[in-house]
Amino acid sequence: MDRSKIILLILIALGLGGGVFQLYSKWEAKVQREQAIAKEEKRKATLEAERKSREQAARLAEEKERERAAKAQVAAPGTTPTTPPREGDVPLKTEVTVGTPKIAPVKVEPTPRPLMDAPPVAQPNRPIPPVIGAAEKWILDNRLTSTLLGVPPLAVISKREYQVGQRVPLPGGASMALSRIEDGFVIFDAEGFRFKMRLRTVKD
Repeated sequence: MDRSKIILLILIALGLGGGVFQLYSKWEAKVQREQAIAKEEKRKATLEAERKSREQAARLAEEKERERAAKAQVAAPGTTPTTPPREGDVPLKTEVTVGTPKIAPVKVEPTPRPLMDAPPVAQPNRPIPPVIGAAEKWILDNRLTSTLLGVPPLAVISKREYQVGQRVPLPGGASMALSRIEDGFVIFDAEGFRFKMRLRTVKD
């Protein structure tokens, strides 16, 4: 074998070796990129799971605190058990005597009712507007299970989706409108009164 053939074979061997090295380098770089992407996605998923866990723990703690406060109240005969008042709650002070049309104001402990931020309506010789009882009954009979703060925001009440501005019919021909959707609660407006509906879990 002459010298030119030997040199040619050496060059061919070197070229094949370089091509194999380049292919291996590209493959290794691709594997490293995929591993980095998978690691970042796993980190994001872990952070999201921790955030949801903290929110759920805070919600459960708030519910337990409410239950503890309710159990601590001892109801007197003829009254309803009460829980500590919340900001925005307006107590209705009424006493109805059978056989007389008058409604005399009496002192009643405030209770956490859906009615909020409204002027006192229980005054002598002035009955309570029917829309208050109808709205509160509807809120207590239904269940707010989810609030989605997207665009537009949505609220899921008794397995039905509601948007801001949507009206809910009430007995007696009245209705109330969904005016705000926040994280954990929604606000309804009806005839100048505002009502808060809080998030309720399946156990509530």
